[in-house]
Amino acid sequence: MLKIVTKILFIAGKSPTTKNSKNGNHVVKIVIVTIGTCVGLITLLILLYVKRKNMRQLKRSITHGTGPQERNNGETKMDEIDLPLLDFTTLAIATNNFSDANKLGQGGFGSVYKVQLITLD
Repeated sequence: MLKIVTKILFIAGKSPTTKNSKNGNHVVKIVIVTIGTCVGLITLLILLYVKRKNMRQLKRSITHGTGPQERNNGETKMDEIDLPLLDFTTLAIATNNFSDANKLGQGGFGSVYKVQLITLD
């Protein structure tokens, strides 16, 4: 009869299974970092694409003269707004020379005054 004897030699208390599990953990870490980096890069590319697209639309609206008054259908709503153009003298008279009695408050662009305009129709 022939006997086959198998002996496994352990060096410094480390087993082959421990070595494989450490390599497995290392591989898992590499895969996770690679996938995370790829997802981050794809997200960054999408954000850059959207930003560039928005900048092109803004540039196009500036060069074609479209602004907040013109919307999706291309109709201008400036005709609906009738704002009078007044010179400085008329404003000074209407606000009583910008007196504090006619001052309503302070806005982001400056002081806000109450005016009294007399129109001749």
